[in-house]
Amino acid sequence: MNTQKLLDTYMLVGAGLSRVKYEIFSGDEGSYAFITIYAYEPHFHVRGYDSLKLDEAVDIKEQIEGHFAERYQ
Repeated sequence: MNTQKLLDTYMLVGAGLSRVKYEIFSGDEGSYAFITIYAYEPHFHVRGYDSLKLDEAVDIKEQIEGHFAERYQ
């Protein structure tokens, strides 16, 4: 059994109506973000999911903002 702790949640919204929620967890295998991707067309809904392994030596907010800019804007 793995135990994971929810540390923080970020919602990033881009200029093109992109909206992505990053839930930051820590556990036995390090820190990662569980990502929920939302869409507005034809109506507001969950478009998909993703994950991101986080480097604990680098600021978490910088990592998720960089990931958002590269993938979802």
